[in-house]
Amino acid sequence: MPELEEKLRFKRSTDFKEDGSLPGIQDAWVLADHAHRRIDDLKIDHELVKRAFIKDDLGTPDFDGHRKSHKAINDSQALVQDYKISMTKDVLKWVVSFILGALLVGLTSYFRGP
Repeated sequence: MPELEEKLRFKRSTDFKEDGSLPGIQDAWVLADHAHRRIDDLKIDHELVKRAFIKDDLGTPDFDGHRKSHKAINDSQALVQDYKISMTKDVLKWVVSFILGALLVGLTSYFRGP
């Protein structure tokens, strides 16, 4: 968009162009055309963003429901992660207890003798 940047350089009607002439109505039309194109692009982008959200019962995008949905998903993932950690700890406790129990039985039979 170098043309647009070049056109936006004229901020006042007293600014001269490179050829020494003042910016005229043609330059204003070019700026307006660029502005309208950009607004049309933004409208299209906004419509695409709205499509990403589910519709509520009124048929409009449910932005708050989308946020709440993500919060619920994150909360459930945190809960599952907590369950995984607690189950891993329990399994490790049982494995360590079994190994210590086996060692204790082996040591007691060793010291009792045949």
